[in-house]
Amino acid sequence: AALGAWRALAAGDRVGGIVFNEAGIIDIRPHRSQNRVLHLLHEVARMNRALSGEPYGGTVTLNSALEIALRRATHDHLVVLISDLDGADGQTQRLVSSLAAHNDVLVIAIYDPLGGSLQAHSGMVATDRGAHYALPAGAAFAMAFRQSFAARLDQWAEIFRALRVPVIPVSAALAPIDQLRELFGMHPTRGGAGR
Repeated sequence: AALGAWRALAAGDRVGGIVFNEAGIIDIRPHRSQNRVLHLLHEVARMNRALSGEPYGGTVTLNSALEIALRRATHDHLVVLISDLDGADGQTQRLVSSLAAHNDVLVIAIYDPLGGSLQAHSGMVATDRGAHYALPAGAAFAMAFRQSFAARLDQWAEIFRALRVPVIPVSAALAPIDQLRELFGMHPTRGGAGR
């Protein structure tokens, strides 16, 4: 988010954003100013820190944020969706399709690599929105979990491909800047500074 926001501002473009979690949405109108970028990034950082706390149990969804984006980005915007796509459904596809009809859309899909390699052991518990689930141990569960994880990634890759929306996968387990450098073919120079 920071790389894109500062790059857009340096190019003379307006920067805004819609930052959300289950409890609420912050709609930051696009403006051409450093203060607007700092405000946007402050909200991103604040909501990111809240991810490690107790679940909110609110009703805000990815689609809620996309509906606001659709009202805001009416024509010739660059819309960058940075999300784990949790809760994405058929309505998500329709909203992204509408956004992509008159704007450039890019999806940065955040994923947890644990989904592709989970090995459940006796006593492991998963928590989702305040509910706790005992994970069954054994190879059958691990295989089913990996297959479900891969199928979901494939499903969304195909949907966005059909909409001609590029998807950039970013692992939550690695530094984002290193992944973006690799994805865009940029390699560190000898002194450690990037090009």
